[in-house]
Amino acid sequence: MAIRDISLGTAQEPHHRDFNSSTWALAQLYVTFLPAFDSAGIVKVNIGVVDTAGARDVASLAIGPVLRLLNVVVVGLSLDLSWYATLPDPARALLQLEVLHAACLAVGTAQQWDPQPFHAAYAQCQRANLANAWVIQVGKKRFVYSPDRRSKACLVCLWTLHSFRVDLVVMAKATGGAHVTPLLENAAYDPVQFHTVSWVDNQTVKVTARYPHREWQVEVKG
Repeated sequence: MAIRDISLGTAQEPHHRDFNSSTWALAQLYVTFLPAFDSAGIVKVNIGVVDTAGARDVASLAIGPVLRLLNVVVVGLSLDLSWYATLPDPARALLQLEVLHAACLAVGTAQQWDPQPFHAAYAQCQRANLANAWVIQVGKKRFVYSPDRRSKACLVCLWTLHSFRVDLVVMAKATGGAHVTPLLENAAYDPVQFHTVSWVDNQTVKVTARYPHREWQVEVKG
């Protein structure tokens, strides 16, 4: 098995929502760049942050013991969240990456894993300027053609350290032009499993999701 999910968050108020909404995007970005390796049945790493005055860099994180619960590993660390909240966005982004990477390395040491996959994910986050984008596969397809075959539609996901969004992109075959409609943005607390992308007619695309059920109908401008 390989690591499929990593979370970095805190349960402490008043920092809970602000901290978790941004670190969620970072953790997902990191795990998408993490090469597959034999994790001995572990599929998820949960990193819990405890607000601790003065813990302001990787050297002072005080990473706690690593606990395994079935196929999930849990580890805690200290961070001065009140100080973190005063940082500008670029500094927050860098600190998030450093904290998450340090915690993953600690987990890897405890589990006797090769650290190279984590170093590769860290380096790729930096090379990609902390962003990743791809076309989402819905069912068995990534692209769905209109009835007249003149346009094709797809869902594009973009993750950065500061945002998460999913767009419906419709491309005209003849001109190469694209019509972009945002469907989700900064949806860390609103997970959606996309179910179908279909054409109602040559100008209208319908997108459905489940868990929870949602539906969008988008008219494509000519």
